Amino acid sequence: MIQPTDIEHCMKIAIGLASTPIAPRFKYKPISLANYDVSFVNNVVRSINSGDGLSDRQRELSIKLVGKYSRQFKKLGVDITLVVENPKFITPLRQVDRTRLVSIAEETIQVQFPYNKEMISSFKSLVNKTLYTLTNKWNKEQRHYQVNYNEYNLLQIYNWTKNYRFKYTDEVLDLVNACKSIIDNRSDHAIQLVINSDNCEIKNAPESLDAWWQKNMEHKGIINQVVAAADQNIDVINRSDTFKVSKFADRILSNRGGAFNFKECTIVELIKAAQELGFKNIAYIVDGRTIQPEQVDHFSDAINHIGFDNTVCLVKHLNVEIDANRRFTSDTNFAILDSIQRFSHNKSRSEDWTPDFVIHTNTMTNIKTNEYVENKVPWFCLYTAGNQ
Repeated sequence: MIQPTDIEHCMKIAIGLASTPIAPRFKYKPISLANYDVSFVNNVVRSINSGDGLSDRQRELSIKLVGKYSRQFKKLGVDITLVVENPKFITPLRQVDRTRLVSIAEETIQVQFPYNKEMISSFKSLVNKTLYTLTNKWNKEQRHYQVNYNEYNLLQIYNWTKNYRFKYTDEVLDLVNACKSIIDNRSDHAIQLVINSDNCEIKNAPESLDAWWQKNMEHKGIINQVVAAADQNIDVINRSDTFKVSKFADRILSNRGGAFNFKECTIVELIKAAQELGFKNIAYIVDGRTIQPEQVDHFSDAINHIGFDNTVCLVKHLNVEIDANRRFTSDTNFAILDSIQRFSHNKSRSEDWTPDFVIHTNTMTNIKTNEYVENKVPWFCLYTAGNQ
């Protein structure tokens, strides 16, 4: 029976890199490690062989792991009792920088934290799904992540780091507090369109926007100004006793389209809400292969509401006769389509026609803004049978 003098020797025995008095049953797997221990032991032995040494946490876990498999060591003629009770290491202690810090430099937000699979995965998800950034890279020399600086990104990163006990530079804290103050007092800072009894006025706008608004929008009707403001994410404040819109139109305004289901409203109600907001060309895009039975009635109801002469129906997989035009004209106001590209197909169009409001039954993807008049993207409204 041998007694190892150091923990490193025990770890090498565990994966077959050191001999034992009693030959193991499996030469390259003398200790039957649990699946969740294999990766750790391999990493430790790799660090030992490279001369890097183990960190304080690796040392602590190595001691526990050797003790955990004491019976298996004993079957190999190895007594680990003394080395576990009085652990010794022959490799140097590797110093690990466990700093968790958010700082700002050179127009980038720098996020520093030690290696942690969960945190890395979570941070990458934050970057890919939430942040607005063109720069996203790992600085290997300084060991931190870098993303583009803007106030939105800073607040999102600040909220994410609160779950992991990060520290922040004074500059970061000052900026975060300034942003929070603006958010808490949004009405003092956000650009607003205020609807008064007899007119609308733009507030808190930069000079360029104020000048553009006075030239292009101030002379237009209230509903046109309200829709234009919502299209630019400008807050709309209604102080008028007379200006009101329907509940569906209000919901569309609040969400620049939003989501609805078959049970809460009909297609005609959605069309009326869109028309109430001044949208003239409306497209209803459905998946012809999975049309719900109730949708067929929707088509007829919508065509009756809009009028035959102003409606086009181009649904390839529809096995039901729908009385509607098959070509776009200058009079077309409503189109039932199975693809958003349908309205621009050479075989079906005879006049330039683009939707400014789209009701769709599936998530819209690959929308190219240059396909629309003046590079404007239409408003999208999801309409399905599912719960929203």
